Amino acid sequence: YLRDAYNKRIPDYPKGVTVPAIVEVATGQVVTNDFAQITLDFPTEWTAHHRDGAPQLYPEPLRDEIDEVAQRIYTEVNNGVYRCG
Repeated sequence: YLRDAYNKRIPDYPKGVTVPAIVEVATGQVVTNDFAQITLDFPTEWTAHHRDGAPQLYPEPLRDEIDEVAQRIYTEVNNGVYRCG
């Protein structure tokens, strides 16, 4: 089903289907699969959709440290599948 969402955005989408991906409900199209941006958008741009009392997941005083750890996780873990071949 996710391939269908990619194909709605780009007919006969030629690349691999990856997750995470955000799909617009109205059109059924993938909006983005940019992992780094999604992980920043949820705690900063989507706050109107957080439940009351939800913790701040990207607090200003910790952002540099969070970004450093996230970069290492992406490089060493998440991106590892592409280095394997």
